Amino acid sequence: MKIQAIEERAGYSPEWDSFVETAEGSAGFLSSRWTAAVMRLTAVPVHRLAAVGAGGRILAGLMFASRRRGPVAMARKPWATPYCGPVFSGGLSAKDRLHAGEALASHLRSHYDYARLDTGIGFRDLLAFREGWGLAVRNTYRLERGAGPVSECMSPSARRHLKKLSLNNLTIAASTDPAPLFEMYRDLYARQGRPVSFNQEDFAIFCATLLGAGRASLLYVRDDQPFAGMLVFRWRDTHFYSISAFRQERAALAGPTLLIWHYLENCVAPGESFDFVGANVETPGINAFKRGFNPRECPYISLERRSWPYQLCEPLIRLLHTTRSVAARVGGLHRSDPAVQL
Repeated sequence: MKIQAIEERAGYSPEWDSFVETAEGSAGFLSSRWTAAVMRLTAVPVHRLAAVGAGGRILAGLMFASRRRGPVAMARKPWATPYCGPVFSGGLSAKDRLHAGEALASHLRSHYDYARLDTGIGFRDLLAFREGWGLAVRNTYRLERGAGPVSECMSPSARRHLKKLSLNNLTIAASTDPAPLFEMYRDLYARQGRPVSFNQEDFAIFCATLLGAGRASLLYVRDDQPFAGMLVFRWRDTHFYSISAFRQERAALAGPTLLIWHYLENCVAPGESFDFVGANVETPGINAFKRGFNPRECPYISLERRSWPYQLCEPLIRLLHTTRSVAARVGGLHRSDPAVQL
């Protein structure tokens, strides 16, 4: 079978979305709606790469943010997109899967000096990415919802926070207003010295795009005002913990714990899964928070390739990135300013 690799900007495509809907191990982060929303929000071009066979049938595909630093072209995981690696059409023979994967890997090798992609946890057959690619095993936490109350599965340290709902007269409810979440998210990153590169209006459009498709939920926990918020993205029978933030002065009320408990209890049906998206050794506190719900740890693969030109330029690229980050922190620049176009 003759297979061709086709790269294009990730706008709306019914053919691509039909492939994503049925592909093995696919995640909604590959869909046109998600990638178009991320691309508009971050002002970074997002591309999809498809391996196409006879009759234009998509056999395999992946997604990445396309960036350039001088002569160096990079294909990187888009913002807030945990699983963007290769997925394959169902029912392919082992031979066709290999050839489709080779078409994707060859295109990235010939067009990009650096590539970083993360698979989903249901990854299969990455043989085509063995030569010149680094494969790092990463982990995420995933909780399969049982028939009983979620509180019975939580660790005692996490379960004790549930008493704060009644003790502090707190309420948890869904919303369509993303403004409080944006403010909390912006302030959270500002405390870390990392200003966000988008404004409230663009974030509102991002959330409205996802909420309008019926595949996302926005929840807040509040007393007299919202003090913690969470956006969850749904795909098939899995719910993905996407964007969350809280007000530092109300941290003792454990808003994120209460939100996840409420969502698991009321929005995740028995037999469905909740993916906490990521177990990072650099954030032990966040890992401990996620483990408090007693999920299972699941592996996924991070694919990475560095060409020789990229390795030669890498110190300069890192220096440029650091310089622009410092400029953004000092000046509070908006993403439209060239100095913060990452």
